[in-house]
Amino acid sequence: DTSWDLHDEQLRVDNPAPSPGHTLQFSVDSSAHKAQPWLLLLSREVQPAIPLAGVSQDPDRVLPLAFDYLLLSSLGTGLRGVLDPQGLGAASLTLPGDPALSGFAFHAAAVTITSQAQIGLVSNPVQVLVTR
Repeated sequence: DTSWDLHDEQLRVDNPAPSPGHTLQFSVDSSAHKAQPWLLLLSREVQPAIPLAGVSQDPDRVLPLAFDYLLLSSLGTGLRGVLDPQGLGAASLTLPGDPALSGFAFHAAAVTITSQAQIGLVSNPVQVLVTR
C-alpha cells in the first residue's frame, strides 16, 4: 500500500465517473509552486510508480503513475500550463464520444517544473472511470 505525501498540493477532477464525450475539468492547487510550468499526466495504473531520482531534489520521490502508452501519449496532448500567482491551474480533456470507452479507467497526476529543470510539485493521483 503506497501513501502519497500531499502537503498542500492537490489535483482534482470535476467528474471521476464521466460518460463518453464528457469534457473533464482538472484543477491543481499548489501555493508552494506559484507561477511554475505544470503538466497533467495520464496513465492506466498507479503502480509501479516512476522514480524521480535525478530529476527531483528528493531521491526517494516517485510519480504516482505507471510508465505506459497512455503516459507517453499524454506528454503530447497539450495538457499543460503555468500555475497562476496563487498556485492554481486548470486543464480540460474531452473524452471521445465512443460508447466502447465505457469501463475504461485511467489515472491523472500533475507535476511542475522548477527553474532548475527539476520536478517541483508531484500531486496526488486521481482516478477516472468512464461510465455509460
